[in-house]
Amino acid sequence: MIAITDQEGQKWIMRHAEQIKQLPNVEVRRWDDWRNRNDYPEQLQKIYQLYQNDEKVHRMVRDNIEEFWERLCQRDPDIDPKRFEDFALHSGNYLLEEIAVFFLMFKEDKAVDIYPGSILIPCVLAQEYCDHAAPDYLGQRAFTRIDFSVNENYSRQRA
Repeated sequence: MIAITDQEGQKWIMRHAEQIKQLPNVEVRRWDDWRNRNDYPEQLQKIYQLYQNDEKVHRMVRDNIEEFWERLCQRDPDIDPKRFEDFALHSGNYLLEEIAVFFLMFKEDKAVDIYPGSILIPCVLAQEYCDHAAPDYLGQRAFTRIDFSVNENYSRQRA
C-alpha cells in the first residue's frame, strides 16, 4: 500500500510540475524526506512520550481513531468488529508519526499551512496544547482550514 501511495504522489507531482514551477518559493517535500531526517527519531520519541504521559493527548488520538473507525463501518457494514484493535494500533502509530512529522515542519519554517480537509491533530496540539506545554516544538507557524465546498446560498443569489 505504501508503494502505491508513493507512486500516486509522484504521478501527481509530475502532472503538476509546470504549475508548481510557476509558484514562488515552493518546495515539494515527500513524507519520507521528513522521516529520513536526523532529528526525526528524537521528535517521534517526544511525541510518544506526550501520548503515553498526557491523558489529553492520548484521548485526542484515541478519539480520532474511533471516529475514523465509525465512518469506516458506516461505509462498509460488513467490517469485522474484531479488527478494531489492530486498526487502532496501526492508526495510532500513523497518527503519532504524523504529529512528529508536522512538528518538524512547524520547527523548520515560518509558514502558513492551508489544509482543505478536517482539522488535523498535529495542528490542534500545536494551537491548543503544545503552545503552552512545549513551545520549542512549534517554530513560528500559522494554520488554517479552508472549506472549499460549494456555498449553495451564493449560487442561489447569483441566479
